[in-house]
Amino acid sequence: MRFYPGLAAAFFALTFAFAPALAQHTPPAAAPVSNLAPADEYFGHFRLSVLGITNTIRLAVQRLESGSDPHSVCDGSLAFASDSIAAWQQAYPRDPAIPRDLLALERAYLVAPSEEARAHALATEAWILRDYAGSATARTAEDELSGAQAARR
Repeated sequence: MRFYPGLAAAFFALTFAFAPALAQHTPPAAAPVSNLAPADEYFGHFRLSVLGITNTIRLAVQRLESGSDPHSVCDGSLAFASDSIAAWQQAYPRDPAIPRDLLALERAYLVAPSEEARAHALATEAWILRDYAGSATARTAEDELSGAQAARR
């Protein structure tokens, strides 16, 4: 391997030129680890992990899109996910992944073509607005529900 003194000098010059700007940059704050639910903890009557909740919602959407009975999906896997999210929120109320999964749950209900699913979507939106008012998730939930209602008319 060859050493190139000119290249090394240019690298160090650039490093020192940008050092003040880099020192002023602060990365976005991450959620403290104590706020996050561990991946191997299980919530609710159906004992779903955080990843299990996400997967249950995703799979329910796939089932709904493939024509499964909305009633069985809403009263089955989506009810399991809702119960698990409530238990998760009780144990880790500041976990930033909870609003994301609540929004995914609302979206899943909006996929189902039934009044029962619409009622669940409204209840999920109320949950988001009650516990995460003013957040980007709450604004998105309101926009998507009103958009879904306009599309059904």
